[in-house]
Order: sequence, then structure tokens, then C-alpha cells
Amino acid sequence: ARKAPTTTAYYGYNQNNRVFGSLKINYAHYVNGAKVRISRYYQKYYDKLFTSYYGGAKIRSTFSTTTGTLTITGRATGVEYAKILNSVYFRTTSRRNYVRTIVWNLGANVLYSSATGHYYEWISTVGRKSLSWGQARSDCSRRYHLSMKGYLATVTSSTENYFIQYVSKSQWGWLAGTDYKVANTWRWMA
Repeated sequence: ARKAPTTTAYYGYNQNNRVFGSLKINYAHYVNGAKVRISRYYQKYYDKLFTSYYGGAKIRSTFSTTTGTLTITGRATGVEYAKILNSVYFRTTSRRNYVRTIVWNLGANVLYSSATGHYYEWISTVGRKSLSWGQARSDCSRRYHLSMKGYLATVTSSTENYFIQYVSKSQWGWLAGTDYKVANTWRWMA
């Protein structure tokens, strides 16, 4: 897994503070969105992320006060998404001067976990036939995110388990464990 870009800083009270400002993304392919998330010391209802982008890409952005996540949707190249992300601002009305950690990633349905160093994407089967474990495994292996090949998630810690639960919104899904060779003996299978 590649490490997602993060930034940490103190941010002034009730001021618009540019989060990044000088990101460069040398990825010429098209991307369908991005997420920017306050991953450490998020002050619910006090902190906010927003964009001030006036470029040529048609984007929309929404901020979730529940998760501290700014979701940006719209199709643009990675190079253009650098401009979009450089227009993200942070504002807080909290008097607590915590050092916030802010993480970003490209892809509308992808989230990065700083705890595991991996990207996660929840693939819903709503509106289509449910998949068997083997079909889900094949479906994941045909997906790519920023040139990285997908695979079913392998839970290696309780922290990762909680993150996957958050990403999936507690829905049922397939993981990369199987008892195919020996019944009731679960193993990871790539």
C-alpha cells in the first residue's frame, strides 16, 4: 500500500486556512472524485472543510459533520484534482487548539486508513445480483485505484475491523478469509 498524503497543523480560530496549497499530482488519467478527511482531533460541529475552486472541472462538494469528511464529486484528471485539492480550506470555531491531521485520497468511493496504510472501497451489489465469495474476489481483482490492483480486504486488527465496518456502513460483505481447504479453519487467501 502507498501512504496517503497527510498534513498536520494548528489552525487559527474562525479563520479560513488553506489545507494544502502546493500539492502536485502527476496522474493524467481521469478520476471520479476525491475525499479530504480530518482523521485526528476532529472537533464535531466546530470544524469544517470546504473548497474554493474556480477552475474548469465541474465538481460538487459536501461536508459531513458526522465523519469530518469533505466529499468532492466530478470527473477530472489527477492533475486537475491537484488544483481542486489545493483549493480546500479548513475553518474551526473551536477554541481548542489541537493539531489536526488531514488526509486525502483520489476516488469518490475510496477511503484511506492511516492506521493500516491501505485504501478501502465498498462495492455495493444493490440493483444487481449478489455475488458469491469467488465472484467478489474476481470482481475486486479486476479493479484498480491509482494503478494499484484491488483485492478483498484482509482484517488483521480490531482497528482495521472497525474501519471496514465504517467504510461498509455495517453492511454484510465478503472478506479475504476462507475455510475452503479445511472446514472451520479460516485462512487468508489472496
